[in-house]
Amino acid sequence: MNEKKDLIINIGMPVPAVLGTRRVKKYKNGNVVDARTGSFTYKFVPQFIVVLEDDLAKKVVDVIASDFLSLNRKYLLSGTWGNQASCLLGFLMYAEQLQESNMPPLSIMSIDDGDISEESRQNRINNALRGNVTGKELKAAQQRLNDQMFSFNLEFKECKECSNKQNHKKCSKCQELNVGGGWPEYNHKRWFEEIDRETILSIGLRTNCDSKYYNDLQIESFLDLIEYSKSIVLDDYHEYYNQLKEWPVKTTLDGFQWPEHFVLSSIKRFNHKKWSYYTDHIKEALTAMDKINTQNFVSSDIFFER
Repeated sequence: MNEKKDLIINIGMPVPAVLGTRRVKKYKNGNVVDARTGSFTYKFVPQFIVVLEDDLAKKVVDVIASDFLSLNRKYLLSGTWGNQASCLLGFLMYAEQLQESNMPPLSIMSIDDGDISEESRQNRINNALRGNVTGKELKAAQQRLNDQMFSFNLEFKECKECSNKQNHKKCSKCQELNVGGGWPEYNHKRWFEEIDRETILSIGLRTNCDSKYYNDLQIESFLDLIEYSKSIVLDDYHEYYNQLKEWPVKTTLDGFQWPEHFVLSSIKRFNHKKWSYYTDHIKEALTAMDKINTQNFVSSDIFFER
C-alpha cells in the first residue's frame, strides 16, 4: 500500500479547456435564455477583433483562416484605413479602464490594405493621439498602436514619391503601371495571371469529379479565365472583380460563383511564393492574437454559473 502511495505525483489543479457550445434564445416576451455546455459553462472567451478596410480584406483573412480548425475572430470594417487608428485607440483606452477589475479587455488588431506609406501611417497615429497624452505616455501609446496595426504586403504599389497625387501623373514607373487606384485588386490580378499550365498540372486542380474529361475541362476553363483576366485593363482596379464576373464561360469552372475567393485561393495554391509574401506575417499575427485573447480570458477570475 505504501509503495502505491509513493507512485502518486501531485500535478496540481486541472487547467480549464474552453470547449462546448453557447446558445442564446430571445423570446417575444423579452426573456433571454443563455445556455452553455462543457467547460464553456464556466469560461467564456469572446472573439478577438480584426479591423479591416472593406469586404475584400475580409475575404483575404478568410482564406488565411482556412488553414486553421478554429480562429475565433470578429470583423470590424472601418471603411477607410484612416479610421483604424481611432478604432484601436478607443479599445485601448477602454482596456485601461478595465485594469482595476477582473474583466480582461478584448484583444484587437487592425490590417490595412498595404497601399499606405509609412509616413502617412505614422502621421495618422500621431493625429489620433494629439491632445490625449504627452511625454513618455505618448511614446508608449504610439508603440501600442504600432504593435497592433498591420499591413498586407503588396508587390506593386504607388511610389513613395507619388504619395502626392500631383506627382503621380509625372512618375514614369506609375505611368508604366497605369494604375489610378485599387492597388490590392491590381496585385491580385498580376499574381493570378502568373499561374501557368505547368504549375496547375504539377500541383493539381481540386475538382468535384474524378472524371479525367471533367478535370481536363476544368483546367482549360481555369487557363481561359487567366487569359480573360489579362485582357482587363482599367484606370481604377477597384472594379477588377466586377469585370472578372463578366467572363462568359464562368458556369464551367467549380467555385467561380465566388470570384474573389476563387482568385485568392488560386494564388494561395498555385502562386504560393507571392501569397506568402502577401500574408505570412498576417497569419502569424492572427495566430498570436488568438492565443493572447484566449489566455487572457481563461486565466481571468471570471466564471459563469450553470
